[in-house]
Amino acid sequence: MALETLYLLLVVTGAAVVTVYGDPGKKMVCYFTNWAQNRPGEGAFLPKDINGSLCTHIHYAFAKLDKDLKLAPSAPDSYKNNLYQNVLNIRRFYPQLKVLLSLGGWKMGTEPWTNMVNDDQARRNFIQQTVQVLRNVGFDGLDLDWEYPGSRGSPASDKYKFTQLVSELRNAFDNAGFPRLLLSAAVGASKYTIDTAYEVDKISRDLDYIVLMSYDYSGVWNHKTGHGSPLYRPSRPVGDDKYNNVDWSASAWVERGCPRYKLVIGIPTYGRSFTLVDPNDNGIGAPIYGAGKAGEFTGEAGILSYYEICKMYRGGQVTWVPDQKVIYVVQGDQWVGFETVDTVYYKMDYINGGGFAGAMVWNFDFDDFTGTFCGEGKYPLIEKMSSMTKPFSLNWV
Repeated sequence: MALETLYLLLVVTGAAVVTVYGDPGKKMVCYFTNWAQNRPGEGAFLPKDINGSLCTHIHYAFAKLDKDLKLAPSAPDSYKNNLYQNVLNIRRFYPQLKVLLSLGGWKMGTEPWTNMVNDDQARRNFIQQTVQVLRNVGFDGLDLDWEYPGSRGSPASDKYKFTQLVSELRNAFDNAGFPRLLLSAAVGASKYTIDTAYEVDKISRDLDYIVLMSYDYSGVWNHKTGHGSPLYRPSRPVGDDKYNNVDWSASAWVERGCPRYKLVIGIPTYGRSFTLVDPNDNGIGAPIYGAGKAGEFTGEAGILSYYEICKMYRGGQVTWVPDQKVIYVVQGDQWVGFETVDTVYYKMDYINGGGFAGAMVWNFDFDDFTGTFCGEGKYPLIEKMSSMTKPFSLNWV
């Protein structure tokens, strides 16, 4: 059944009746990045490499705000080389798919967002033009990826301006005809970001679903080793450790007013890596010189794709962290925390058991999409996520 169809799911709990609009089925949201095509050799990822059977939604990352504060492609070949259309055409083979255009990302920063939301005319122009672009190009909706309202140069008042933007987009989308345009947002998972960036209950009302970026809890900025996406807090948390985990973040969004059936939990297909000060002192919280070495294909210090990590996994010292349900590997002075099929199992079990909307993966091109590196077939991590996507349990709605 299509997402644009209106569903009513009535769940009676005592005297309370909950009405759910939208598709009550689980979601598997997969991000496609328009820069991975430029990686060398086997690392180059193109629309033809997408396996649409694994996902319910694809988010095309990223579009940007141009100098006129209007929606524009960030990659010059989005139109020229039909990159947009090549991704959209996947729906011909997988009609269950919805393809949304994702606006923003870390590199776009906050200034364009701030300028747009604080200028009434610019905001109206953006909304009107966005509807036209989505309809003309053929996207099923828009994904807002503002990182983040209220920080990185964005004033505190942008928290409320973001709510206004979401509300006005919702109204415009609802009046833009059939099929109904979808509206989602990729949101932060840290305590600071949740507190400063979002009126959770208000934006949750107007968004069709919310994708929680529940990763990057640890990185070189912490000046010590740590897994980027632990499921639970450590048994003996120190400082902010009790907040820096998937379970805390998901629970915080729910407690602040986000319905479970709208919250999609993010799972990374990359690992955060570090260079150790002492290879013999290599547990979680060990001192580091800085980021780990850049990968052969991805080329960014401190980040390794799953298929690049496989080489370390086979030749390194692997450690399972039972309380946090994560794994890391050490090879010489290189340390990386990452996901495996087993850790994905625990996260999907958490998502299903908790009644959440489903899983989001960042992203397609970090998994072993060719199946030539890890010996586990194509897309081993995303395949596991997709295979465990289950219908809702009414007990949790």
